[in-house]
Amino acid sequence: MPSTTTTTTITMSMASNDIPIPSTSNNEVVAAAAVVNGGATSLPSPALWSFFVLGEKKDRVLEIFSDMGIVRIKTLTMPNNFVTLTTERWARLMSVRDEINAVIEYIKRYNPQFPSGYSGHIGDCYYVMVIGDYRRVDIQRYYHPNGNPEYVMHATPSGVSLKFDEWTHLLQLVTIIHERHPVFAESCK
Repeated sequence: MPSTTTTTTITMSMASNDIPIPSTSNNEVVAAAAVVNGGATSLPSPALWSFFVLGEKKDRVLEIFSDMGIVRIKTLTMPNNFVTLTTERWARLMSVRDEINAVIEYIKRYNPQFPSGYSGHIGDCYYVMVIGDYRRVDIQRYYHPNGNPEYVMHATPSGVSLKFDEWTHLLQLVTIIHERHPVFAESCK
């Protein structure tokens, strides 16, 4: 009888603090099991799906789907607040992260009441903005209303707002994301 190999990777998303969830030091929530002829092995690499909890409040999460080439950042308490980034949008966001960090550092150091410090296009009507007086990095999709000039844009409900600590945590995870999901590392070259 031929030998069979079964690998199962399960990633759980739970908002309850009452249920212990296995996690790694970087707030990645993963439960994985692999069985080879009755014995356990390690998690397969590269991963097809990862799930990270961002920041101190643990309300924002980052989901990565390698097979679909998307990163989704969403709010657990408001499930309709999310943004989906393709590999191209992810690459563009990563290309402007130094500019965003410089604005955040300026706001923290010199002018915490600074209303807006950065606005940049990351593709397909998606924009990233640093909102100083709320201490947030917004990633939002916009649209052009019918009959209006091209420069007139309105925000859609598709977007997410990250506190500065959540943004910092996201950037700390970039190396791990690129190691586990090479499709995103390749898009940033």
